[in-house]
Amino acid sequence: MKIFLAWGGLHDYTYKYDVLYRLTDNILVSYYYKNDKECRVALDYYYHKYMPGKSLIYDSGAFSVHNAGKPDIDIYEFCDWCLEEKRRWRGRIDSLGIMTLDVIGDQEKTNKHTEFLTLKGVDPIAIITNNATDNQMEKILEEYDYVAIGGLTGVKNRKKKIDLIDRVFRKWYKHFQNGRKIKIHLLGVGTEETFVKYPAYSADMSSWYLALAGFGRGHFMNKKIYGDLDKIPKYGGDDLAKNILNYMTIQYIKYFKNMSEYVTKLWETRGVKWDE
Repeated sequence: MKIFLAWGGLHDYTYKYDVLYRLTDNILVSYYYKNDKECRVALDYYYHKYMPGKSLIYDSGAFSVHNAGKPDIDIYEFCDWCLEEKRRWRGRIDSLGIMTLDVIGDQEKTNKHTEFLTLKGVDPIAIITNNATDNQMEKILEEYDYVAIGGLTGVKNRKKKIDLIDRVFRKWYKHFQNGRKIKIHLLGVGTEETFVKYPAYSADMSSWYLALAGFGRGHFMNKKIYGDLDKIPKYGGDDLAKNILNYMTIQYIKYFKNMSEYVTKLWETRGVKWDE
């Protein structure tokens, strides 16, 4: 299983990029930050330094745009950008995935975007939204080999999230029994409990950098991830804040690498092995 760590808009924490790119094999970047100068500079710099051999996914950032109350992303501009990025990375990284431009709460419009991007040669990862009908869901699974389940981050009702994932994987299993392994990506999901229950091919996490920016402190006191926070190694001299942030980033990346390996082996014992 691949777990993509999302990043972008770290502002004063740009020194984290070096740690992230050096230690992470799978990275997710949002189109929402395409005009963020720090993100662009970091991506250009580390592209030459660390990206060969890694996997990259681009997300449309539609959820961020929706939450920020900004105008919808233009499908034509998004398409042109996707094609440019495909040319840019061709032959230089292990794999590049591009999420379709989803429309929050509207499966029909999301499908139209997916069809348009496919026609133009983007080869997008299709997205099942949280209000998709069974017929829409089945059609997507029949037509695409890599599908993401979206709308999970914005749903506060845990039961509703689980119901959506359950519905998708019940249909996925029928295809699997017939010898077809559709890759499923869980957007914004990073819990071991979920990965153990569902045979997802990939998922992404953004809470690690939100915590670095000052959010989610309670989660980041988790000793399962960080061990003893009283013993922080020195990475950048005597700057305590920088040392702590470096340490937390490194431990968090290691934690998800170990989880990825564990979940991959677990599902192999259950008969689900992904051909890479």
